[in-house]
Amino acid sequence: MKPQRLKIEQVFKERVERATTFKQIEEALHTTIREFLKNHPYQQKELLDAFTNIVLLQVDGLSLKEQYILAFCQACAATWNKLEKAEEDKAVSHFANSMKERLDESRDRGKGGWWRDDTPIEVLYEGLLKAVTELRYVDIANYAMMLEYHKRAYGREVEKHSRLLDELDEAIAQHNNTVFAVRNPPLSLGIRAAREKILRRVQGLGHLVYNLADDAINNIIEEGLKRPNTRVSSGDLTWSRDFLRRLLNES
Repeated sequence: MKPQRLKIEQVFKERVERATTFKQIEEALHTTIREFLKNHPYQQKELLDAFTNIVLLQVDGLSLKEQYILAFCQACAATWNKLEKAEEDKAVSHFANSMKERLDESRDRGKGGWWRDDTPIEVLYEGLLKAVTELRYVDIANYAMMLEYHKRAYGREVEKHSRLLDELDEAIAQHNNTVFAVRNPPLSLGIRAAREKILRRVQGLGHLVYNLADDAINNIIEEGLKRPNTRVSSGDLTWSRDFLRRLLNES
């Protein structure tokens, strides 16, 4: 789908090429400007003035029709960009005010401290995922802002998916190396912690996805515990690993 500006430029070009007199070219110009800026009449004179200034330059080697088409496209682009920026600035300002209002509401309820360097960013990330699933756009923006703040101020980021799976593998290997002589030992704190990290990452994606992720993790752990003194191979349980990798990428 062409942007509106490109569509209107094409309309003007077709009208000018069909015109057989200077009067028809002028009519095409004014008609197209009115259509282009029908909701922004204050911009119509500005576009016409920009067009006049450009067309007076008279580029050598171009016919009158070509001069008009070139001038209109250049003036249209300048006016459209100015109009777009004004609308974007207005929308961003309004949305920023909504973000501030939501933060004020949270502060009034006793919530705060998200900016501290000891704030668990996993908690902020979980809030972001929940806001996304519930389509709470202002909350999505606020949680994204908080995470970006921690990245910029402290260099802290949510751990990447590959690192989470590596942690699980390392915990399994360490568990095996430590208690390989004990029959059916309980899962180590490391394995449980790595497992919970992955589950926290996906918990905002719904119960079905959460349960599938839980099954995949358990498959990896079960397979890993069958291999004492070895690190789980990345080739084992391909489905479980690929599923978790894609899932963590999407989350």
